[in-house]
Amino acid sequence: MYWEPHAIAHRYPHHAAGPRMSGRIVDQHGRYRERADALPGLVMCGRLGEYRYYDMDQAIGRALTLVKRALSSSLPQGEG
Repeated sequence: MYWEPHAIAHRYPHHAAGPRMSGRIVDQHGRYRERADALPGLVMCGRLGEYRYYDMDQAIGRALTLVKRALSSSLPQGEG
């Protein structure tokens, strides 16, 4: 019987807040963030937008918080 070669990967958590980012990646994200901040009305959220590790419930909660904030700041007083 012929068996295909397999790779086995083991993940070991090393920090409670999620995976560590290398200095190069953090610097690159900082440059992206500066460019994004220059665009009026752009809202960056989620794992990729904020470059943070989120569980799904945390990502949805963060998105809801940002939407509420954006809607309350764009509505005239008395309409929110």
